[in-house]
Amino acid sequence: MYIILAICILGLSNRTIAFDFSATCPTGQMLYYNIIDQDNHFVALTYPGEDSISPYYPFEMPTGNILLPTSVLHDGINYSVTEIGDYALATCFGLTGELIIPSTITRIGVGCFLGCEGFTGALVIPESVTIIDDEAFMSCSGFNGDLTIGNNVVSIGNLAFAWCGFTGTLTIGESVSQFGANPFLWCTNISRIDYNAKNNTSINSNQLPFNNMGTFDCINLGVNVEHLCDGHITTFSGCVCDTFNFNAKNLQFNSSYQCPIKCQISVLNICDSVTTIPQYLFYRVGANEINIGNSVITIEDNAFAYSDMTSVTFGNSLQSIGFGSFESCSFLEGVVFPESLQEIQTGAFRYSGVTYAIFPSSLTKLGNYAFSASALQTLSLPNSLDSIHDNTFNHCQDLHEIINFPTDIRYIGDYAFRDCENLSEIPLFPNTLNHIGEEAFYGCYAAKGILYIPENLIEIPESAFRYCTELEGIIVNSNNPNYDSRFGCNALVLTETNRIVLGCINSTIPNSITTIGQLSFYGIDGLSQIILGNTVATIESDAFTACANLSTVISLCDTPPTFIGAPFWYIGPNPQLIVPCGYKDAYLSSNWSSSSSFGDNIIEDCDEYAIIPDNTSTGGEIIVYDNTAQMGDIVTITVIPDPSMQLLSIIAYNSEDSTQTIPIYPSSLKNPLYYSLTMPPFPVTIIAVFTDYDVLVETTPIKATIFPNPTNSFITVKAENIKHIHISNMLGQCVYECKVKGDSFEYNISRHKIGTYIISIDTGNGIITKRVVVRK
Repeated sequence: MYIILAICILGLSNRTIAFDFSATCPTGQMLYYNIIDQDNHFVALTYPGEDSISPYYPFEMPTGNILLPTSVLHDGINYSVTEIGDYALATCFGLTGELIIPSTITRIGVGCFLGCEGFTGALVIPESVTIIDDEAFMSCSGFNGDLTIGNNVVSIGNLAFAWCGFTGTLTIGESVSQFGANPFLWCTNISRIDYNAKNNTSINSNQLPFNNMGTFDCINLGVNVEHLCDGHITTFSGCVCDTFNFNAKNLQFNSSYQCPIKCQISVLNICDSVTTIPQYLFYRVGANEINIGNSVITIEDNAFAYSDMTSVTFGNSLQSIGFGSFESCSFLEGVVFPESLQEIQTGAFRYSGVTYAIFPSSLTKLGNYAFSASALQTLSLPNSLDSIHDNTFNHCQDLHEIINFPTDIRYIGDYAFRDCENLSEIPLFPNTLNHIGEEAFYGCYAAKGILYIPENLIEIPESAFRYCTELEGIIVNSNNPNYDSRFGCNALVLTETNRIVLGCINSTIPNSITTIGQLSFYGIDGLSQIILGNTVATIESDAFTACANLSTVISLCDTPPTFIGAPFWYIGPNPQLIVPCGYKDAYLSSNWSSSSSFGDNIIEDCDEYAIIPDNTSTGGEIIVYDNTAQMGDIVTITVIPDPSMQLLSIIAYNSEDSTQTIPIYPSSLKNPLYYSLTMPPFPVTIIAVFTDYDVLVETTPIKATIFPNPTNSFITVKAENIKHIHISNMLGQCVYECKVKGDSFEYNISRHKIGTYIISIDTGNGIITKRVVVRK
């Protein structure tokens, strides 16, 4: 500091600053003056030196406490002291005590108090002053109170207060429009800044008014501040602040990609005078905690993007969050939105660190990419939303649960939940849903449970659920005109063409299916065996590719289905194909042998297998006229309920593995009831469950889901207005029943033996039955 000061002082050695007269000030020191306006009787306090004299004060240096006069008498004329001239009291080291600037002063000149390190206390620049020139108070290190710059000061020069020792509050008046370079450089003891400069437009790359000022307890940005800087320059660069209070209600800021308030802040308060937070205002701001006041209605585009915040609190008037407002705020842990919020625009929280977001019931819009690639872990969407736009939750790899899904959702856009690879289940879609976009749930590898397709979802891109390889069931509303999941096949079937477009772990391929679509079973590792119904004619490219554990394919088709491309690449090791008796040669001469993973490992099954009607259940009888059949034979089943009883369900399953069910087809639903099945290469048990419930004919489909399924612990049943739950084993024996009031029911089914159970769900509008598998 002293080297810099010496250089500045040496610069005085060749100056000629004459004075017109001298006078003793009220505290007894001799001071020197120049007349600057004879007509108006204005004088300036003046440096008395001449050329080639010592750089120090040339006459007896004033010392001690000094009171600068507002006027002086000379030759009978009372002159008003309106300026403190350049270097007027420079290097007067002996001056002490508090410095009071007279209320008549309009200009404080260059270096006029330079090096006056004996001054102490606070300093007030009065309302009369308009200009503070370069180095005016530089190195006045003894000041130890507040620095108040009056509301009429327009310009503060280069290094004007550099190296001063102020310890209290720095107040910047409303009229300052021009800062020189580093006017407060190294004023590191100031604890607070009250910044009220309304229209500063001067700051450029060489003018950083608060650079290297250290740490503040508080910075207050005044309510009338309208402009901070031009270009890519930061007004508070280099500052560290515990609390920053932003009150500027009409701040204009046009610079992109740069925050004019770029400093390290612990707590940033957007105060209640502010209604709009302008775009880019806090871009990359280093604030840890942000509190947004109750008067803020709009947060504009990119307002806080790339900031270091860890928390944000929103006021209760906020209605709109703009494009990219919190994008890449990677340390932001979570957000709770106010009930006033109506819209969150495109990319608002993209790439952010939020692990949770609590949405209000007032929210009507979530824009494209709103939370894309964020750290969301759980999601509860309000029922007020009717649309989820493109990419809204794309690539949220930590998202594992959707707690609530809007009950009236109509539209899910392209890629909305793409690559949410840890999502535990696909949400239950309401019947209002009529659009789902390309790859909407693509790559949700961990999604288990049931995929429910509602009645109004009549166009489904084949990529919408691609690579959802852990799904356990697929159910299509029976009123859907374009799709079905016929005979409980747990697959998505395009009704008009009898083409499977999506399968799952528990899919069966029933008779009437003609085409297995491209990629429909791609990558389902849980698929170890698949039975092809006897009408399958075409299997498209990669239909079963990457089913790493698929070791057995059973074809009930007499005519080998045709391949398009390669449907069985990278399936289980040494896979085998089992075909009906007498048709091995047909398969060996087809592309099943020449263009697939099976090669010559094609087995012709001519054995007879038992058909076992299980009549241990009371309430009716199952009759099978042939006790054995070969693979591919059609078996007819007759069911005769007892008087006053009704058939609740009929199931055929592998007698050696009750978890494997066989499609069973109704032929006539008049009493007696006729069903049929195509015999697989293993014994089959048939069981019917009868009930004396007053089962209503469903005039509208009953929507219900059970998850997880299969399970080894609890199951959750979800349906509207559940009244009664009845659980029976495959023998028709009731193992549990209870009354329910509500839309959800949870039960620990693992208390029962491993096997398959029938759950009857009575909603008051009818009864729907579901199968659930209990595993180890």
